Amino acid sequence: MTQLQELKMGINDIEFNPNTISSVREKVESTLESLKFEDCVVSDLEDSSSEEE
Repeated sequence: MTQLQELKMGINDIEFNPNTISSVREKVESTLESLKFEDCVVSDLEDSSSEEE
């Protein structure tokens, strides 16, 4: 028989478009604060040759 001791769900990585303004970043981070793991990494998306059509 298997018993689950603890289950944690949360956010460990937040990536923003580099053009995202700081006020939006702050609002998103503030809103997600209770879901973030202690070691959550906040960074910009890496530009992988944008393919806009």
